[in-house]
Parts: sequence; C-alpha cells; structure tokens
Amino acid sequence: MAEKLYIYGCGGHAKVVAATARLCGYEIAGFWEDSKERVGFGFFGSKIICAEDVPQGANVFIAFGNNKVRLQKGMLLKEKFHIPTIIHPSAQIADGVKIGCGTYVGAMVNLDPDVEVGEFCIVNNGVNISHESILKDGCHICGGGQIAGNCIIGSEVMFGIGSCIIEKCAVGDHTVIGAGSTVIRNIPENSVAVGTPVKVIKNNG
Repeated sequence: MAEKLYIYGCGGHAKVVAATARLCGYEIAGFWEDSKERVGFGFFGSKIICAEDVPQGANVFIAFGNNKVRLQKGMLLKEKFHIPTIIHPSAQIADGVKIGCGTYVGAMVNLDPDVEVGEFCIVNNGVNISHESILKDGCHICGGGQIAGNCIIGSEVMFGIGSCIIEKCAVGDHTVIGAGSTVIRNIPENSVAVGTPVKVIKNNG
C-alpha cells in the first residue's frame, strides 16, 4: 500500500510537489488549506482538506512558494508531523550530500559531492550545485540555476531562473538574485541584485 502524504498548500508549487511525490510512490491524501471555504473540493487528483483532517504524526510536506512562509510554517509543524524530503527520481545526488527535511529537489537536478542543502528549500528543475556548496534553510534556487563549488547561499534567498554564481562566493540571507544574473562577488544580506555581472540595486535592511 502506498504511503500517504498530506500537502500543505494549494498553489502551483503544491501541484509540482504532488506530481513528483506520486512518482516517488506516495498517495496524496489531501491538500491542506487554512481557509475552510473550499474544503471538500477536488484539487489536482485529490481533495482540499483542513487542519483537523491531518492526523498527528502524518507525512506532511509544506508546499508554499514564498520562502518566509514556507520556512516559518515548516519550523512550527516539524515537531508535530513527519516532514519528508521529496526528490525527483531523475535527480542525481552524489555521495556525501546532505538534504534537510521539507526540501524539494526537482527534475534533472545535479548535487555534487558534499553539498549541503538546508531545511524547507526548493531546488528546482535543472539546477546544478557543485561540490561543497551550502544552501541554508528556506532558500529557493529557481530552474536552471548554476551554483559553483564552495559557495554559500543564505537563508530565504530567492536565486532567480537561470542565474549563476562563481566559486567561493556567498549570497547573504533574505536576498533576491534576479533572473539570468551572474554573481561574481559576495552579495550582502537583505539585498536585491540583478545583472551580468550582478549589481545591488536595493537593500531592504
């Protein structure tokens, strides 16, 4: 019998997670939504449920695209539920890789030896992360992102589609790297940075 998985969230990322989870052999037991207005409605081959429908200790995956929301909810819920890691079958995971709970790893991702990925991260389709790089909790590496070796990507970072970072560089916590950017130096926390080479255009500190 397939193991049941409850998905917290009813948006696009929840659908992506559900599709991959089914490939991994899970049965989607329901999509948990905070509002009770749509409880019982069909959603992506299952149904929308509320918190009362999720038994304590169940497998729950937090599927919110917003980094802050995903991380906050995950930290609150991981003491009550079992939070798995969902990894697409086509992903290549090398020896020595560590991946935290609640993290989603998409199709055709490559994680080289001794990469560390924190809790409640999103590593989207086609991302390549080279040796010994570290992704901290709650970050999102968008599709096609390229992370060279020995880099550090901070907590709740949004690393835009098709962006890349050269070796031994760091991106500070809560920073946004725009789509298609090239990071060739350290970027401070709470920044918005875009371009090739990347330039900081805003600081939210």
